[in-house]
Amino acid sequence: MPFSLIPTRFRVSAALLLALGTTTVACRSTTPSGAPSPAETPTATSSTRPADASSAKAGTSSPLTPEEELRQFRQRRFGPAIEGCKSGNAGDCSRLAHRLLTGASLTERSTFEEALRGGCERRQPDACAGLGALLGLGTSATQANMEQALPLLQTACREGSSIGCAMELEARPPRTDDQAAQTEYLQKASAACERLGGSVCFTAASFLAATAGGAPDDARTDPLLAKACETGSAESCFQSGIRASEKPGDGPARARALYEKACGLDHGPACFNLGYQLLTGTGGPADATRGREIALQACHLGDRTACDYLGATNEGRVLPEELQSGRQPYSSDEERKQVQRRFCELGGAESCTSVAFALGDRAEKGGHPEEMEPVLGLLQKGCRRGSERACNVLGHVVKDAIRACEQDNGGQCLVAAFAYQQGIELPRGRGPTLPSDTAKARELFTKACERGIQPACERSR
Repeated sequence: MPFSLIPTRFRVSAALLLALGTTTVACRSTTPSGAPSPAETPTATSSTRPADASSAKAGTSSPLTPEEELRQFRQRRFGPAIEGCKSGNAGDCSRLAHRLLTGASLTERSTFEEALRGGCERRQPDACAGLGALLGLGTSATQANMEQALPLLQTACREGSSIGCAMELEARPPRTDDQAAQTEYLQKASAACERLGGSVCFTAASFLAATAGGAPDDARTDPLLAKACETGSAESCFQSGIRASEKPGDGPARARALYEKACGLDHGPACFNLGYQLLTGTGGPADATRGREIALQACHLGDRTACDYLGATNEGRVLPEELQSGRQPYSSDEERKQVQRRFCELGGAESCTSVAFALGDRAEKGGHPEEMEPVLGLLQKGCRRGSERACNVLGHVVKDAIRACEQDNGGQCLVAAFAYQQGIELPRGRGPTLPSDTAKARELFTKACERGIQPACERSR
């Protein structure tokens, strides 16, 4: 579903690009979003909580496994809302529905389902909108099914859910060559915005931006974004913050306030932008301790840029500008690998790539092709999460291994066997896409064993 039509940008410095290991400037895009209308916004009677500190203070290594770290974070941040929504608390149901549209993981979606179903049975419109979102987005156990989702979204919209109205509209955009349909669509979105505020105001602003060819008409979109933000749309607050940050004078300070509000509504990218401003003293006083905590919240909320930033800067201890001047964030390669592995497991992309490079370099220098098995897995993970470096290197490694194996290089036959065993998926033009093939992998393990690569022999049986 094309929820967000306004381009989302985060202009990063050259130093930050170096810190994250990227070589090209790219626009920062977020997952779709929606948000509560005034009636949906959590109240004092809601069991939801404001943005909390992370399960492990940034700047100190967590004693927990990444999986447990995430589990505890989610329980603390969303556990009260899950219990409240089951009982029909409107604010709690709104928070869960909103989170589904600001980047909820598959694990979160599955965790929210029972609570949203309970809230919908108790006639909470946002809970029904949330169930519609689950059907439209899919969960770890179910495929996306928009046909089943639409009736729930329509009912939720009629009963006063701004999220339901927004999702219903965004699921069925008008044809670009049908002016009458576009006019009707905008009128419907604007009327719902006037009545409900929140998410559907952002939908109206997004549509105006899209029909303006990607150059928003500030006189028309700014009031809609402002109303959406004021009435609970995290994405609108975030987008308004982006636009404010690009303006001189008090723009960065206004951006900080807007990011703060969006972060409190569980918007991961907004939390990262806020954390970065706090770390660098942009738009107000610097606060390194809180900046690191907020950046870690962003990572826990699924923002990969935040995870990679923390991995590259030793959990925010070193600023990008300091990296550019040559300061090293880690006292040893082992410390670097340990921290970056953690942020890879927490959801980073470049963090996985960096760990893969370190392990691959060691395997190559030591002449241990058997150590390439985890390297391929890490590169695949980084590539799937958007690391161009990972995709490029993975493609070259696999192509070279297959070619060298055909020329009877036993060590490369072992690497090729790992590739067929795991299965390799690469974007078009980046290299071979190999389906997982255990028979082919066993054949290559046998070939590697016959050429004297002992670690392959046990795998060939």
